[in-house]
Amino acid sequence: PGPHDIGVDTIAALPEITAVGGTTLSTDLDGRWLQEQAWIDVPMSQGSSGGTSRLFGRPAYQHDVVVKRDSTHRLVPDVSAVADPFTGVKIVFDQVLRIGAGTSQAAPIWAGLTVLMNQYLIDHGGAAVGDITPLLYRVAAGSRLPGFHDITLGGNAVDTATEGYDLVTGLGTPDVDNLARDLLDAQAAQSLAYHYDPGGG
Repeated sequence: PGPHDIGVDTIAALPEITAVGGTTLSTDLDGRWLQEQAWIDVPMSQGSSGGTSRLFGRPAYQHDVVVKRDSTHRLVPDVSAVADPFTGVKIVFDQVLRIGAGTSQAAPIWAGLTVLMNQYLIDHGGAAVGDITPLLYRVAAGSRLPGFHDITLGGNAVDTATEGYDLVTGLGTPDVDNLARDLLDAQAAQSLAYHYDPGGG
């Protein structure tokens, strides 16, 4: 890693991509969420990465995001999910129990949750989202329910997790039930704004 960016590659930095960072997850004995922090494993040189792109300008959905450095280019990650192998996910594949980990696990978690949220949206009169990233920032900027667990602990070799958006965990990890409801609210508000005629005609 350089002095300013750690692990910012072309694919993750594409404005059309939802870039996913990683966390260390703590739950109670029943699996309920307790706390998360940015995932970093110094001895293994593993952890959540992020930074600013040198190739892509700041997309419109990130214009209001404040970070301590470069404010003109694409920021990554957008969001996060559990990635620490010590608090990872049990996966049964070919009748063999395995432990999933890494941001290569965190990204498919978000993909799967997006499918479930799309089902919720359709079932409640909304529409399936394609490019979800702009909507995520709209929800984070102000919504009826807290759609994200804001990660404020931990960091990597360059940045630390802070309140609000940060270059290690993005907007945070999803509170899926709340986030699905917020996305439905955002779609309804967008539809009202689209159909509103100030002239009354």
